Amino acid sequence: MRRTVQCLGLVLTLLMLSACAGPKPEPTSERIENVQRIFYHEGSRYTLMIVDPETKQATMRTFYGQVALFFDISNGEPMWALYEVTDFYQDIDKWIPIYRLKIHMTSPSAVEGGAWNHGKFGSGSTEVIR
Repeated sequence: MRRTVQCLGLVLTLLMLSACAGPKPEPTSERIENVQRIFYHEGSRYTLMIVDPETKQATMRTFYGQVALFFDISNGEPMWALYEVTDFYQDIDKWIPIYRLKIHMTSPSAVEGGAWNHGKFGSGSTEVIR
């Protein structure tokens, strides 16, 4: 019986150690060019649609965190954003980044409403007041 408990303890310890997130990553930053559309979902959640000028393929990137909006881009110029990973918090098996996002756009009308889903608590989309 004692041997069984020891083996079970060893297995549980190994499982707990294998679920660790590993060393904490370093903070980073990146400038995102060719932002075509900006979606505001709720709170501090924004999604950027980025179009590659060579392939014309669009990708969506969603960010949670502090957001600052700058209306300093002339009409006809591409919008861009700068994100910084300022810190991380640990989930069970991974590090989750904390973002600071700075979006440079033409005007407040560049922000569009985005969808949100809270599971059984409801879903919908944010309406932008114009």
